[in-house]
Amino acid sequence: MIDLQEGNSLDMGLVLHSETVAVDIIDHVSSQVKKKLVTKIIESRSKMNVLADESTHLGQKSTFIIFLKTSVDGEAAPVSFPLDLVDLETLCASQRRNFGLFAKEWIHH
Repeated sequence: MIDLQEGNSLDMGLVLHSETVAVDIIDHVSSQVKKKLVTKIIESRSKMNVLADESTHLGQKSTFIIFLKTSVDGEAAPVSFPLDLVDLETLCASQRRNFGLFAKEWIHH
């Protein structure tokens, strides 16, 4: 992408241009946005629906994606959005129970 931008005569400056740095920046920004969003939802005491959907990758690794449906400020119409992705090592009953406890604890914080 950097080569493309420089090919279009754009000065990209002297910042680090590695993929790792870009991923770190995206992870940091997304975690800060998620914290602010969840804080606002909790402060507004909005009702919410939680949906956890299970998926298995080609490598047989199982994950849950957690969706929330809620009003961010308590007054606007509810919206659905993906909140988190949780990797699971297996699909045994104890892990599903642990995931349920994790979700319950996460929502109450």
